[in-house]
Amino acid sequence: MVGNLYPEGSHLKDRAYNIFYMGINVGAALAPIVMEIVKAYFGFHAAFAVAAFGMVISVFVLWRWKSLVMSADNKASLSHTDDQPADAAATATDAPPHETSHQKASNLMNAVPESKRILALIVIFAIVIVFWMVFHQNGSTITYFADDNTEWQVSGVISNSINAIWILILTFPLVWFWGFLDRRGKEPSTPTKMAFGMTLTGLSFLVLGLGAYTGENMTRTSDQIATGEFRVNERVAKNLVAAGVSQATIDKLMSAKMVDGESTMVQECPSGRTCKPIINGVKFSATTDEATKVKTSGGDGLIAAINKVEPGAGDANKEKILQAAHLFRVSPFWLIFGYMVVTLGELMLSPMGLSLVSKVAPISKRGLLMGGWFVATAIGNKLTQIGVFWDIWLQSTFFVVLACMALFMAVVLFLILKPLKKAMPGV
Repeated sequence: MVGNLYPEGSHLKDRAYNIFYMGINVGAALAPIVMEIVKAYFGFHAAFAVAAFGMVISVFVLWRWKSLVMSADNKASLSHTDDQPADAAATATDAPPHETSHQKASNLMNAVPESKRILALIVIFAIVIVFWMVFHQNGSTITYFADDNTEWQVSGVISNSINAIWILILTFPLVWFWGFLDRRGKEPSTPTKMAFGMTLTGLSFLVLGLGAYTGENMTRTSDQIATGEFRVNERVAKNLVAAGVSQATIDKLMSAKMVDGESTMVQECPSGRTCKPIINGVKFSATTDEATKVKTSGGDGLIAAINKVEPGAGDANKEKILQAAHLFRVSPFWLIFGYMVVTLGELMLSPMGLSLVSKVAPISKRGLLMGGWFVATAIGNKLTQIGVFWDIWLQSTFFVVLACMALFMAVVLFLILKPLKKAMPGV
């Protein structure tokens, strides 16, 4: 519908999808913040209910102002042939309704066989799978990084607003920039914008990798045993064994089970509640007060946990535990700057992909191929399971590997720009 609001061949489509994308991200910016506030006062059930009410509001908005977009519905346009015969004919032939200024671009596109245009879109879909695999780490490993490894006093969930806020900040300057280039006849083609977007995505993860590398090489001091935070996961367990901690001790620590099957060390809270300081994937902090002890058991608590499975082993290996399991913390600047770069990449790739489908897909198959774009998104989302290596590799290694994947696909996209432009003339 967004694409149908503009004539075929119009360069305005790219900018229209940028603005459309910005609208989506108004909600994306507000949602994590609202969720945290509602959850803090009323719990998770109320937080989910707020999301449901938000969707009700969105349906009301569409219903109330549907007259503004009714003309973009192909079926509606075709059914009003008496009122808009030119529009109906144009829609059926991929020609621009009312306007003729973009007729040349539309004719160029129509001259390319449908099969060639569809194949070009499928190639784009295959490439953007890697983008979504990398970009959607923001819902998992980047959130862990924000929560565990940055010096700020809010939850990692709030970090999910950073990307959306950058979209709100950057969209209009970017739209202005594309218009500025277009007026001078220098606006890049949509596939070229996407190639730059993939490049920026790779560079953003290099920023995060450099931030993680900085933290991993911070000097650790003995007083951090009492004040720092620690994690035991597969990578840390291997490092502890390599440092000389008994494999049997680590095996016992990692295999401690609660009845629900979670990997835990169990302590009794003073109130009689069962505290579950989860070892695999959850922090150990030195805090011992009851309010925080439920979810964390402490740097000293980690020592005590090791002593529990192997008496004396924790005390004997305090320094090794500090070096292997301490959670570094770096400035939030790395996270915020990394998000800024990846957001620029996203704005040059994600809404551009939607625009590209709208411009290239044959009218009769436009809905189907728009669905193909979201199939590629879904596959990329599935492949975000590469995040399992977060607990195995160093954080810096993980980010750099993803950066290399994105940069490799950027190179591929740049190399095939020429044949893509032949299959997609005028975009």
